[in-house]
Amino acid sequence: MMTRVLFLVFVVLLTPVPAKAAAERQRENCKVQTQLLVLLSEAENFLKNLDTGKDPQAADKMRKRLDETPVADLMRSVKAAGIESAGGATLTLMNHLHTVSGTYQHVGREKARRVAANLGTRAALSEYKSVIVPLPCGDDAGDFRTNQTGLGTSPKIAIPQLSVLVTLSLLALGMLLHFAEKRQTAIDRRAHRIPCLIPCTVQSPKGRHPAEIVDISQLGAQIKTLSEYKPGSRIIIYFGNHFLTGTVRWHNSNYSGVEFEDRLSVANLSAILHGSSAEDHPTGTSSQDAMPENVVHNRLRV
Repeated sequence: MMTRVLFLVFVVLLTPVPAKAAAERQRENCKVQTQLLVLLSEAENFLKNLDTGKDPQAADKMRKRLDETPVADLMRSVKAAGIESAGGATLTLMNHLHTVSGTYQHVGREKARRVAANLGTRAALSEYKSVIVPLPCGDDAGDFRTNQTGLGTSPKIAIPQLSVLVTLSLLALGMLLHFAEKRQTAIDRRAHRIPCLIPCTVQSPKGRHPAEIVDISQLGAQIKTLSEYKPGSRIIIYFGNHFLTGTVRWHNSNYSGVEFEDRLSVANLSAILHGSSAEDHPTGTSSQDAMPENVVHNRLRV
């Protein structure tokens, strides 16, 4: 770990201004791609509700998402992030969703279902998914290759003559480790999220509040709650006699994204979703009332 930190220090100190600009573009790329993935998840739930009618909240979330995300603004963000390849599929899906969601709101679910079928909205969603999901977050390899090539000849970098080869070797290795870690993070972030509706109680340093787990994966969950949790804060999610410890990564309106402290196995995830017996759960069986106060404080400590 310390070796990696040293490599990244070399990167920060020796990377010229163009590479810093590319890193900023990387961050913007990740931000926009996350927004596109959230749109994908909510669109899938919305279309599923058109068939089943079992999740009317999905229609409300879809309407809210469309109201808060003007098409023109989203397309500008996609272009600015350098992922124009996703632009066409995104624009097509947004137009479909506006039409179908408007029909749902003013006429009803059954009419919206027929409109979606006539428009081919599910095909548009499949095309969108095939474009968005494979995108690695922060994929700007072309720009970084250009910057790396320029490092050896740029007169703006003051590196002693005798240490040039060693320094550039450390720099290249540090950047390689950094990009590999970023790519793995992007892959993990796309772990399959499973819609669900599990009543729970969330404990944070501010107290306990009722909530619902609305989707879950091996890496984390999305919870619906009337309370606001600051990104970076530690929480404990209780459901039944079981609990999961995690860190809040984002909060938007009444929803929060939580990254679990430990990755769930497929078996444990299945056990949670199917409400299996206590011994199948990975995090123990202490209830929120039985858990010692010192244990709670330790789990909530950042």
